[in-house]
Amino acid sequence: MPVEPLKMSESLLHPDAGEDLRRLLWITSPARTARKQLRRQVEERPEEECLALWKQNATTLEVRDKVFDALQGGAGWKCRSFVPDDPFDVLVFDADDGMDALDVIRRIEKQCGMKCRRSLRYRLLRGMTVGALVDEIVAGRAASTEAVATRQGANREARNKIASATRSFMADETTIIQFKDDLAEATKDSVDTGAEDVVGELTSLAESSRDKKIVASPAQWARYNRLLLLLASDARIVTTYGPRHISLTNLVAAACLGWFLFVAVRTGWSDLLFIYAMPFGVASMLLALVRRWQKRARRRAEPFPSEESVRALAARVPGYAEIPYPEHLRRRRAPGAISDNILWAPVLGLLWLAFSPLVLLFQAWPEHTPTVLVVTGSEPPAQRPS
Repeated sequence: MPVEPLKMSESLLHPDAGEDLRRLLWITSPARTARKQLRRQVEERPEEECLALWKQNATTLEVRDKVFDALQGGAGWKCRSFVPDDPFDVLVFDADDGMDALDVIRRIEKQCGMKCRRSLRYRLLRGMTVGALVDEIVAGRAASTEAVATRQGANREARNKIASATRSFMADETTIIQFKDDLAEATKDSVDTGAEDVVGELTSLAESSRDKKIVASPAQWARYNRLLLLLASDARIVTTYGPRHISLTNLVAAACLGWFLFVAVRTGWSDLLFIYAMPFGVASMLLALVRRWQKRARRRAEPFPSEESVRALAARVPGYAEIPYPEHLRRRRAPGAISDNILWAPVLGLLWLAFSPLVLLFQAWPEHTPTVLVVTGSEPPAQRPS
């Protein structure tokens, strides 16, 4: 009997908020039951028969073994009975915190001496088989170094494809799933780091749409337009970080943390420590709001350093015009967005209040000074601190 590849339902691979909460609180869920069944199915496979299904050449076998080592080390598999048609996202399925996939990818990068581009990571977590991954590594398509990216510069064909996919998504012609597939296909063979950065921004921005048509506020729509401007030019955004500096919010956070430690010592580290921490949680939330307010000008122009830099680049791109915001989007909401907010807001709020000393510790830590640059292929950039 031939060895059947592993399968898992889409609802388990990409769970809703309710399933996420059950995993977080360690409540029994269908995901844990499915994971046990997967483990049992693979362990019952005849290992020699599975290994015989792979291409029997030295390079493929070497890469295959390294990928298997990464799966065993990162996802906790105890056997190597994997077949080429096993989906990678099923093999790294994690019923708890979802971090196994990232750990396995990092191990593959280290053991194979490569760097997974965003497009490859997306395909890995969207049904790409482990056999296709091995073939791609062998073919060298996954390798991308900074030297190659610098030498190649802007890839006009890739940027045009990304821009076309983005405009189709903004025009309600495609869903977010199709949009992500189009982005992955457009950057599959590209070594344009600027284009890959834009794809990362677009993917993050589109997440609010879930699995449906585009959902965007006027501010998010303006960000889509700024990303289209980057694609229309040969520019890319580069962020560098200077030395750490101590800000006023760092000092306030440190003072709050010291005050909490004083209260904890005076009360003898009692069982009510979580209760004592809650007022400091309110202070921590206020500090977070102040930091957000301080960065409001930078957020209005992201990923550019300022609105002036947006206008300057737009003036150098012939024929560029922003796409107007469609009025019907004001009434559109992502499916489940409101219920997710209702579900998660109280949980995250209580966690923030109870563990406010840890949050204050991070807020008291000095920050690097970022400098955001608009880099073009034809002239040196003007530096603008954010």
